[in-house]
Amino acid sequence: MPFRTEHAARQLPPERFVRFARKQLAPGVSVILGIDENGTSHVQSLRFDKVRYSPAEARAWLQRHGFRAELEEAQDDGGAWEWT
Repeated sequence: MPFRTEHAARQLPPERFVRFARKQLAPGVSVILGIDENGTSHVQSLRFDKVRYSPAEARAWLQRHGFRAELEEAQDDGGAWEWT
């Protein structure tokens, strides 16, 4: 489900993980780390503040940093809950 205020770039399926953690990488860019049953963390998703990053800018950031650039754009029409 799309988020209201963030573009999302899923890197791995969330079903692979038992817990998650969120870290800020840069202003307007966060990484969601998936933690598996062995306690190993992996980049599950990256999130981009839609005010700071257009979809094109987010895709360019992903490509520059070696991530998959498939992006689910933020939706203003009642999208999913947000991280706080």
